[in-house]
Amino acid sequence: MPTVKITNAALRTMLPSPEPSKQILYWDSDLAGFGVRIAPGGKMTYIVQRDVKGKTRRISLGPVAAFPISDARKLAQVEIGNMLRGIDPVLEERKTRTSSFTLEAALDYYLENNVPEKQKPSPTDAGEGYFRF
Repeated sequence: MPTVKITNAALRTMLPSPEPSKQILYWDSDLAGFGVRIAPGGKMTYIVQRDVKGKTRRISLGPVAAFPISDARKLAQVEIGNMLRGIDPVLEERKTRTSSFTLEAALDYYLENNVPEKQKPSPTDAGEGYFRF
């Protein structure tokens, strides 16, 4: 994993790995934990990697084509600061994803999208079940 000063000129010289299934990581020499990941197809993504509470966490900041390196560096500084304070970005993302989706929301979604309007009533609707006790 090469270490270079990540600049616009350096980004233009970075090439994907010659091995078709291997990504390559370039780490910034000025900001520890900030880097660029190059996928086998050549897609470049800004990344941050740090240890948080004993676990190595790597997150994507976004594609290199989406915003300039100066903005990526500022965003990386914020994320690295959060990681150094013990905030795990993976757990935070997981909390955000799971807290907004409840069983009630899942049931409402299912009923709105999967139950036909003119559905034949089931035996349980009439008070009769499949099992008699």
